[in-house]
Amino acid sequence: LDSYDISKPLYIGERYGYGHRASETSSSGYDYVTMGGGVALSRKAVELRSRCLRCTCPSEDTPDDMQMGLWMRYLGIPASHEAGFHQSEPHNYHEHLLNHYLSVSFHRFEKSVMTGEIDPEKTKRVYERYLEVHDDAAKN
Repeated sequence: LDSYDISKPLYIGERYGYGHRASETSSSGYDYVTMGGGVALSRKAVELRSRCLRCTCPSEDTPDDMQMGLWMRYLGIPASHEAGFHQSEPHNYHEHLLNHYLSVSFHRFEKSVMTGEIDPEKTKRVYERYLEVHDDAAKN
């Protein structure tokens, strides 16, 4: 995320799209960041969203990530895809992808095969392997 200019409005995560193919002439399609995989917003994006009087939820069961995508589209803030945000568990991604990009988040951690519940030991291993932050600058 260091490559972004944080003084600009930023909306970053695993980008999805909705309604792009509904009609070749329609402009109703839009991109959104799946919030299950996490989202990063710059201060400027949060400020613009906070002041937006038009940015309200139509109903309490509206999908939050898709609604955020509509607001960002209205505000002119594009959804930026970053490969380190993950909508699913690590085993659903190719190992080369996980080794090549720094992982920022996973939507779900590994579940126990026996109980179907999130397994604390497997979760710890996912964190240690993919998400643990190492501050190399502190070592120097």
